[in-house]
Amino acid sequence: MLQDHLRELERNLETTLKTSPTEHGVFTFEVDDEITITFHDLEEGSYITCKLCETPDRNREDIFIMLSELNLLGEGSYGSVFGLTEDSKHITMNHLIEYDVAYPQFYEIVEDFVNLAKITLEDIQTKL
Repeated sequence: MLQDHLRELERNLETTLKTSPTEHGVFTFEVDDEITITFHDLEEGSYITCKLCETPDRNREDIFIMLSELNLLGEGSYGSVFGLTEDSKHITMNHLIEYDVAYPQFYEIVEDFVNLAKITLEDIQTKL
């Protein structure tokens, strides 16, 4: 399912997604200089992730409060979840997509994900 949707996404955006040479079912899409999203093919669907930025030292608490508010019930994040990498060095954004989602809905989820990533990154940068 994911590979079919990604091929359609490549056609729509007139771009090519990169595949991971070390991980099967992992595809990356460089949106711009600041945002790269990674798609992971799972048995129960697919998983999108993005490292937004390094975890800042300045105004860290304000930024974490903002992200927690976005995470609250998934309403401010369109179902995406903000968090940290395992080593806490980067702020991440993640989204799980169900297996049986049709391409138009998949495209909408990816578009919302990218737009929210850009907006959130801008919000984080204004707090620094």
